[in-house]
Amino acid sequence: MIAEASTAPTRPRFPLPRYPTGWFQVAWSSDVEVGQVVPIKQFGQDLVLFRDSKGTVKVLDAFCPHMGAHLGHGGVIKDDELICPFHAWRFDGAGNCTSIPYAKKVPKKAKVPCWPVMEVNGLIMVWHDVDNRAPMWELPELEAFNSDAWSEPLHRQWKFRTHNHTTCSWSGGARPRAAPSPSACSPSWRTRSRWPICATTSTTSRSWAPPSRR
Repeated sequence: MIAEASTAPTRPRFPLPRYPTGWFQVAWSSDVEVGQVVPIKQFGQDLVLFRDSKGTVKVLDAFCPHMGAHLGHGGVIKDDELICPFHAWRFDGAGNCTSIPYAKKVPKKAKVPCWPVMEVNGLIMVWHDVDNRAPMWELPELEAFNSDAWSEPLHRQWKFRTHNHTTCSWSGGARPRAAPSPSACSPSWRTRSRWPICATTSTTSRSWAPPSRR
């Protein structure tokens, strides 16, 4: 039995999609080692990412088309292919099923949707488009990212109160070597609203400066 593979992403009921077209950070480069399988949830969907022996990151829908097993929980990498933890179906980085241990022929529908990925500036970015269009632009490499004039990026998570809305992501940045310690200037950005909801947000940049307080 083969479950119908979902198309990524899903067309919304309303004219404006919940997630716009563009590149979204789903992880840091340091989060995924060669041969590691990492389950994530992005765009309201369960996804799985892994890094092959060449160092390339792949992102697939998380569920096996056979019986719906989550490939990110118990799935392993062998010969650059993701092996399902249930019945050992094997999928390449493009989501195609390459072999089934107990079958002589692989069904045509035995595949998992694959997502476009770019790894740049220490970020793992995934392309999202509600109409499944190919990426319309590429992300530039920041010259400062590999420059000795800057320190290693800092990963920070910021929390603030916002008005009836929740976002969640991670922040990263770097500072000039002569700058003061970020811990000495860590801001507490908080605004009050009628319906305060705790949220987190981020900006990713190689430059760093103490935030102004108002």
